[in-house]
Amino acid sequence: QNIAQQMNLQQLIFLQQNHGVQGKQIATTDNQSQFFQTPGDYLITQKKDCGIGVVTADCLSIVLYDPMTHAAGIVHAGWKGLLTGVFEIAVQTLVEKFAVAPENLEMYLGPAARPCCYEVREDFIDYFKKYENDTSIFIKKDGKTYFDSRSFITVIARSLGMKREKLYTRYNVCTICNLSFCS
Repeated sequence: QNIAQQMNLQQLIFLQQNHGVQGKQIATTDNQSQFFQTPGDYLITQKKDCGIGVVTADCLSIVLYDPMTHAAGIVHAGWKGLLTGVFEIAVQTLVEKFAVAPENLEMYLGPAARPCCYEVREDFIDYFKKYENDTSIFIKKDGKTYFDSRSFITVIARSLGMKREKLYTRYNVCTICNLSFCS
């Protein structure tokens, strides 16, 4: 509530994240703030003065905004959510509910585990067989395998029709090796 007051928001909403594909649309008539009560991993809205957020450690936070319709969304995307389609579902819901055109969407990636530190077991790659032709998703060095969630989400975003020049990664720093974060 202090955050909502400091940012001059009428309402602030966070979901109880569960690494799934459920989400919630915030209607313009909804005026209640909600803090971790409703399960889900994405929020979408067109409501002004409504703050939507996710909490992450090493998972990827993805902010979506359409400057044409003023629809916005935020996605909590760990590797399980990415793999099961939480991002695609959030984008599709923006398209269906607010007539968003994917090519107009801007995507901003927040801090997350990056391939400099996000080491995975070799069998982890098996989950991503569908994407095995995209070599940017996994980086191999010194006999170890590292996952690049930023490259993975970029592949997905481009497949949905989003434009590369509207994918912003400036704030996508590593939460593991960057001492500003508490991974």
